[in-house]
Amino acid sequence: MRRNRIDVSLVLTSYKDVPGRPSTRRVIEAVASHPNLHVVAGISYNAFHDGTVDELRGYLTRGEIRGLKLYPGYEPFTRPTPRSRRSTGWPRNSTCR
Repeated sequence: MRRNRIDVSLVLTSYKDVPGRPSTRRVIEAVASHPNLHVVAGISYNAFHDGTVDELRGYLTRGEIRGLKLYPGYEPFTRPTPRSRRSTGWPRNSTCR
């Protein structure tokens, strides 16, 4: 990064937690000592559940992730749907820091 004059990089986690693809928590832990690396969490729109929403809310609140990555190419969906309207507790106009 330094050689190419890149100040900050985003690390995108997988929407799957399977062998060979670390969980969002593990990626957060791996980059914790690198202030110029930030995490964007991949999320499966079709497979998330209330526990996932709570976990991601915590990461966002604590500033451990900088955003969410949905995969409309793999998991087609249109907005708005009843699932996307589920109450997450996040303000509609919230932004990540």
